[in-house]
Amino acid sequence: MEYREKIDAFRESCRVYLKEKEVAAGLGKESEEMFVRFLKEDIQFVEDTFERIKSECGSDAGTVVWKLFVDDKTQTEVAEEYGISRRQLQYSLYNWLHRIFGN
Repeated sequence: MEYREKIDAFRESCRVYLKEKEVAAGLGKESEEMFVRFLKEDIQFVEDTFERIKSECGSDAGTVVWKLFVDDKTQTEVAEEYGISRRQLQYSLYNWLHRIFGN
């Protein structure tokens, strides 16, 4: 998988992360095993990636990426919250994601 594809997959997983956690918590034993396994793997992928971002790039990086990808805030909103320009945020985001997903 190429760098851009990895980021797109992570972003899509983040979009549904909270809903998947909610669904997985409510599923009983009668649920289809493959579906449950998929949900748990996707949830784990997101959580592991955020742990890696925090450990390699810092907790602020993890928080910013969470706000952008999971909370679905705009770059402008997040940049204003941190008192930086959107361009500075984009530059940092690029560096963090390249560090995590770069080949």
